[in-house]
Amino acid sequence: MYTCVLNPSYTEEEFDRVFNDSWPKMSEQFGGDSQDVVRERQKFRVTKMNQRGAVYKDGYMIYFFAGAVEGTTFKMTFALFGNNANGSKSYLHSSDFLSAINTTLATQYTEVVFNPVEGSSIDSYRDTMQPQTEVLIGEVVRDEEVAEDGVTYHVTKHSIT
Repeated sequence: MYTCVLNPSYTEEEFDRVFNDSWPKMSEQFGGDSQDVVRERQKFRVTKMNQRGAVYKDGYMIYFFAGAVEGTTFKMTFALFGNNANGSKSYLHSSDFLSAINTTLATQYTEVVFNPVEGSSIDSYRDTMQPQTEVLIGEVVRDEEVAEDGVTYHVTKHSIT
């Protein structure tokens, strides 16, 4: 069973495990900095965000996310996709996984914004899952590329249903 928890209590070991599982897909975004340096920097960055969340499969953390809250909008700016207890990320294609996130976010927010780096593995995942995301989370009300500090983001805003 998938459960999504906002502002979860999580251990440093859980964060490290999920970060390490995600590293191969995100390492090129950090300009050659070492995995250890980036992990510590991201741990600090996450503490400054005003919303954190995690998805668990049968009590085992598989996904960690964080971002900013603006009114009733949650802007997700950080995500880590860990392996499940069997060493797989197959849950990424599960409607139950996305539904757990939607159900939890809908308790507090009317909109959710995703802004992965254009062309990144998370952006590719977003492209693949967009039809399912629209059904489970809600209609897309904004879909555009935004450039900030030399980085292009693919911004998608959903109205939560």
